[in-house]
Parts: sequence; structure tokens; C-alpha cells
Amino acid sequence: ACFKKYMNKEGKSPTRELYLSNMDDKMTNEEFLGDTQQLLDPNEFYNPHIAYEVVKEKLINKI
Repeated sequence: ACFKKYMNKEGKSPTRELYLSNMDDKMTNEEFLGDTQQLLDPNEFYNPHIAYEVVKEKLINKI
């Protein structure tokens, strides 16, 4: 809902290139990557770089 409101205010939807650029930047930001650690079970394996590749392949590349 917040994203939709933001995009209506901006007046345009982000392109695939914009999504990729934004996420590529975030994937090198240790603060961004560390945020998820507080939310996850410490006994579960989670690699944000692997997760991003899945999201990129399954979702972002289809935009």
C-alpha cells in the first residue's frame, strides 16, 4: 500500500533497470544486509545474495 501511494505520487512506475540498479546497490550495503539478521531464526541458513539471485531471476527479470 505504501509503495503504491509513493508510485502514484511519483507518477511513474520503476523500470526493470531501476529495480536492478537499486538492488545491486543494496546488495553491497552491509547495513541493509544486516537488517535481516534481526528478523531471522539464527538456526536457519540465509544468504541474501542467493535470495537476491532467485528474486532477480523469478521476478525482476520478468518486468
